[in-house]
Amino acid sequence: MSDLDFERLLVSDAPPSRPRDETPRGKYDFAIAYPDPGSLPLSGLLDSLRDALEEEGAGLALYPDVQGYEPLRQYVAEKLGRDRGMAVDPEDIVLGDGSSQHISQVIGMLVSPGDVVVTEDFFYTGTLTTMRMNGADVRGVACDGGGMLPGALDEVLTR
Repeated sequence: MSDLDFERLLVSDAPPSRPRDETPRGKYDFAIAYPDPGSLPLSGLLDSLRDALEEEGAGLALYPDVQGYEPLRQYVAEKLGRDRGMAVDPEDIVLGDGSSQHISQVIGMLVSPGDVVVTEDFFYTGTLTTMRMNGADVRGVACDGGGMLPGALDEVLTR
């Protein structure tokens, strides 16, 4: 272990760090897509990795296209056409490493510091965090099974 005090390197308003084992985890955590580890098809994943390495080889060491792996974008475009009747060009598809990457990109393009963003009271915590990091003034609206309650929305918009 190093004697370097990493806390001194952080900006003054950085959130406090905490040990990883401090946050208890349930067997399933649907808020962050934490799967049951026993349900992972490890042998299938290893077979797929071996096939990809044999097929793509050293090309996998290169930085990918900024829009994502081109053969996968082609496959997605074909699947959307076949299964949903959508005419989508692979160049119009952007792949990412999960929902957070795209949520962050969209918020970064559409939300300026100080903008008021009206959302449902309960939504993905990662999105809320990203909006706040971009300086959004997030206002929640009470909901029921049918969505936002019109009276609650009117109250939030009036404020």
